[in-house]
Amino acid sequence: MQYLKLKRLLTDLIFPLASFFSWHDLNAQSPADTLGLEQTIRVGLTNATEVLKDRNIVEQAGAQLLYAYGQFLPNLIFEGNYSYAVGNSLLTTEPVIATSNRSIYNYQLTSNINIYSGQYNRANLKASVLSRQSTQLSLQWARQEVAIDIIQSFLQIMLDKKLVEIQTDNLNISLRREDQIQALVQAGRLTPVDLYQQQAETSQDQADLSNAQNQLRSDKILLLSKLRLNERDSLDKYEFGTIPLNSEAQPEKYGDELVMVDEALKGRSDLQAYKLNVDAADWNIRKYQSGYLPKISLGIGAYNSGLYYDYLYYDHKAQTPDAQNNIGYQLTHQIYALAGINATWNIFDNYFTRSNVIIAKTQYSNAKIDYRDQQIQIISDIRQAYGNYKNDLQLIETNEKGITAAQKAFDAMQGRYTQGAASFIDVLTTQRALLNAKQSQIHAIISLTMEEKSLDYLTGTQY
Repeated sequence: MQYLKLKRLLTDLIFPLASFFSWHDLNAQSPADTLGLEQTIRVGLTNATEVLKDRNIVEQAGAQLLYAYGQFLPNLIFEGNYSYAVGNSLLTTEPVIATSNRSIYNYQLTSNINIYSGQYNRANLKASVLSRQSTQLSLQWARQEVAIDIIQSFLQIMLDKKLVEIQTDNLNISLRREDQIQALVQAGRLTPVDLYQQQAETSQDQADLSNAQNQLRSDKILLLSKLRLNERDSLDKYEFGTIPLNSEAQPEKYGDELVMVDEALKGRSDLQAYKLNVDAADWNIRKYQSGYLPKISLGIGAYNSGLYYDYLYYDHKAQTPDAQNNIGYQLTHQIYALAGINATWNIFDNYFTRSNVIIAKTQYSNAKIDYRDQQIQIISDIRQAYGNYKNDLQLIETNEKGITAAQKAFDAMQGRYTQGAASFIDVLTTQRALLNAKQSQIHAIISLTMEEKSLDYLTGTQY
């Protein structure tokens, strides 16, 4: 009897300590930081890989938009050249040799602006603006997806903690009954077979508790990975809090399936992004169709050159000028200006334009298909989530009655068993029924909260 009491005391101490030390270093000097749901979401939205990559896509789309704007502006090009020439030149017009040593400077400043590009620049700008807006909306939706994923993992950890509590209570019930059976065996009221059966059941309950604790640890590691906080000491450094759980219906918010569908079709940022992709694809068709039209541009420029002889011999006679303008004067006063209009029309471009137009039309058709598919997916997801939500409400109500009945049956059977009026199998069956009812209830409550969050997410509510 004393042995069993000591065993029970050690078990009550060991299991909580094992759960604690599996997460905390024995040498830890400070308690873990507890992250609430909102704080956890903020960390995820800051660190999540999907958000970081989509931000880069938005920045890339911004660069493409800047380039599209730039095509309406004149360019400005400066070119300069310096050369130093030494040697003999045979003048073929006259059979003489010219020998010189000279420095040559050249520069030009040119600018060109498109007057008419066959609507290419306008269509390209429109498509770029729409693409930029689409990437921004996609980033917004990526944040939504990260948030709901984190919420799901957060609630899974809450569920794991509740299941650990339930398994701990179930183990304590088995330990107490094992003490009672030991006493009854010693008193001759029960056979040792009952004790052996209970010891086997206690061992199974201990294993179930260990599995529940390990599942909690695994899900915590998974959430830390999603937050990109999975450093060497992250299990010791971070803990996750809880949120209030609701088990009641909220008809004012989740009572009408069709209303939620309409809200999603109007407010979902990802659906808006798909619509912008359709519009951008339409403008891309016009952009490539511009290849059939002529293009006109205006060009202006300023040109200059300077030449300075160190010496010049013509037919072996010195011809170096007595006076030469310096290079600075030549480069600022000998300027030649030019302006002109250039028109081009590619009559046949080896089907380059035609193939691009065909590809653009195909992409436009695919964008419309994707947009329609996303509408269908949104409607299906909301209907599925709404069905799960209603089912969870029914399960909570049913499980509540089941827990009450299972608790009464277990208490009654436990009393009958201690009086020898029921078998061990009978009491074990009622204990398992009570355990299952409690587990089913917490599953349904957590699932209801998750479905509420899912419906918020699916209808476009911002996190």
